[in-house]
Amino acid sequence: MRSPTSRRAWAGVSFKAMFTADTFRNASGTRDPYLASGVQNADEGPAAIAVSDEMHHDSFGLVGINRTSAGGPGLNFGATASNTTDTATTAIHSQDSAGWVAAGYDLGWWAGQTTVAAMFEQRRPEQADAPIGPLTNDRRPAWQVPLKHRVGEQELPGGATCEASGYGASDIALGYGYCLAATAEVYLHFVHINNSSNGQYTFSIGGSSAVAGATPPGAGRQAIGLGTRYTF
Repeated sequence: MRSPTSRRAWAGVSFKAMFTADTFRNASGTRDPYLASGVQNADEGPAAIAVSDEMHHDSFGLVGINRTSAGGPGLNFGATASNTTDTATTAIHSQDSAGWVAAGYDLGWWAGQTTVAAMFEQRRPEQADAPIGPLTNDRRPAWQVPLKHRVGEQELPGGATCEASGYGASDIALGYGYCLAATAEVYLHFVHINNSSNGQYTFSIGGSSAVAGATPPGAGRQAIGLGTRYTF
């Protein structure tokens, strides 16, 4: 269950906060998942900047980074045992957090309107309760450079992202969108993921191991998406 999102704005500056209750806490308390996050935005004319931080309790991010079972990536970063989740009697709590800062600028010119932006993110998965052998923390920096150009009812979005270290990945995305109305758009997107030598990044749904099998370290992944977007 989510608590209501709070928002206050003063002269182009706004703040939003969100907290999710521990609805899925188990009976013994060894698993107690909840989330807390906040973001601050500042807009002045064509420029905008945003800063955010969030924390996920018992989301077990290190289990996906360091495990040998179920097609996992194997033991990484000097670990001698897999990271695991809790049991009904033993708590192995995790606290995964991430912070990011982003800035963007709208450029209006004779060929349309171009939006350029950049974002830097630092991910911090931690599992301080892990026994000797598994990882207890990790740091994963990432950056993103989105670009969008609009001419009339047509949009041309694109961008590139990168996550550092040999266990990371880079990707590039290109797209086309056509606005059918002020609230409706049809779009076509192409995305290519280029994993580093030990990276195993893939798409969250179509690329999951249940659908496409395990992603080999260093393998590339690409996808094309066609869809509609409606806002109300």
